Amino acid sequence: MENNYTDIQVTTTTLPHSDTLNTSMDILNSELALQAQYDELETRFLMKNYPPFCQKIHYYISQYLNSQDYSTSPIYAAYPSSATIDNMADIIYMEIKDDAPDTLKEFETTETLRYTKRGVLDLLIRPLLLNELYRRRMRKYIYTLCSSPPMCGYSPFK
Repeated sequence: MENNYTDIQVTTTTLPHSDTLNTSMDILNSELALQAQYDELETRFLMKNYPPFCQKIHYYISQYLNSQDYSTSPIYAAYPSSATIDNMADIIYMEIKDDAPDTLKEFETTETLRYTKRGVLDLLIRPLLLNELYRRRMRKYIYTLCSSPPMCGYSPFK
């Protein structure tokens, strides 16, 4: 009894590795895009619930950070120094002072507070600025596949 396998032709079709990789990257990109849209809608909803004065401050913060949104900007530095953040807050304060002096007069007090040189407005600018910085940095690092959060030489897998 002799086995003759020469007449049988086996044809297999396999997807090249690059096609599979592109397909999974497309899926991941679409999932990240959906998550980014959801996060943006959620953020806008929460910001609508800010008090009106905080919404005004947030407008100036957004305008400033939009002007600073480029690849080598200090807002995307691994760890922005406190001097950099102070400088950002000072610039935003001065823009508010120049554009809306009446609003500024309503909110400022004559006494100097312990933690700030400019009063209550300065105390509002900083946390709103830091929150917006965090949101923009995470949007850049999480929702783009080509970049990752700065590690400063430290591996998260140690």
